[in-house]
Amino acid sequence: MPIYYHIHRSMKKSPIENNFKEGKMLFFSKKNSFWHNFEKDVGLDWGGYSEYKITIPQKYFTYSLNPRKKNKILKLTPKNIKGFIKLHENKYNGPKLRDDYINKNFIGIDATNKKLRDLYRVLKYNPDGQLGPAPAGWITQKFKDITIQKVKVVKSD
Repeated sequence: MPIYYHIHRSMKKSPIENNFKEGKMLFFSKKNSFWHNFEKDVGLDWGGYSEYKITIPQKYFTYSLNPRKKNKILKLTPKNIKGFIKLHENKYNGPKLRDDYINKNFIGIDATNKKLRDLYRVLKYNPDGQLGPAPAGWITQKFKDITIQKVKVVKSD
């Protein structure tokens, strides 16, 4: 099962511990990746952070831009990234992007593949509708077999 990490910036309790919000994006990255380390650094500026381990069963992932089953996380690779970029050319922006993916049976994106990082960055979108680098991955639904557990709390000095 793939393992990812989410950094919650703040010492306040994160709502993902007890109340995952369906439809709201939960961002994740690989451990010690650019985003993982970036979020930890920013979290220290917010007084500290909590680190969460997210385990997602393989059955939720797909490489297809047109999956046959619902509730899939699109795993971006060098082979499907160009098709993914075509979906975005003048068609999607901001919150509409997320809604269109949900409507197309996607519950998230996994762009943690290091080989496609530069291609993925050409999209220059943030799923919240702001320009900027795209996150490594996100999900909008959590099923019983997707686990989220707090693994570390770090307070800044």
